[in-house]
Amino acid sequence: MSQDYAAIIMGVNGAVLLVATIQYGTLSRKALQASAARDAAHEARWEHLLETRRGGADPPVDELLGLYRFRPGRSIVYGLASFVYMSVCLSILVTTKRVLQWSGSAKPEPDPELAKRAFTVAVVAVGLLIVEALAASVVSFFSQAHAHRMSYAMSGTDQERRELHALIAEARRPPSTPPPDPGPDPDPAP
Repeated sequence: MSQDYAAIIMGVNGAVLLVATIQYGTLSRKALQASAARDAAHEARWEHLLETRRGGADPPVDELLGLYRFRPGRSIVYGLASFVYMSVCLSILVTTKRVLQWSGSAKPEPDPELAKRAFTVAVVAVGLLIVEALAASVVSFFSQAHAHRMSYAMSGTDQERRELHALIAEARRPPSTPPPDPGPDPDPAP
């Protein structure tokens, strides 16, 4: 390892440490918010069950069983991701400390193991940032597509959607094209 290489590694590690620390904080906050939202929903379901009982009725079985179904969802994903970023931050800090110790010695000896470790930590950290950004964009895309499909599926009845699609098809037809023959009327008027 040379002083120039140490300077390059320190620059890369500093930039990655900054981004990884911000990601760690953001993901930790999201994990706590998701956990709090899940807990609030659980409390609301519990209160609903108590109100049902106070009203003199037994709550439905599916509501009783649904109360204790554990659905960690996003809080676990965000928690694991923040743990990974915390690990990256710690690895960068340990490597940076060793590089600084090596660089600060009076006559540093070549240390190929430290150079390999510093390189590996930097590459893994940068790779993790890239993979996380790509994964977040893919998840965001599919989440939005799913939300759009669910919004469409929940709007109107099947009959209303079919009628609307027929109107759209008719509106798209050029004026010179005659409408298609609907065929014989299944219920002729008497």
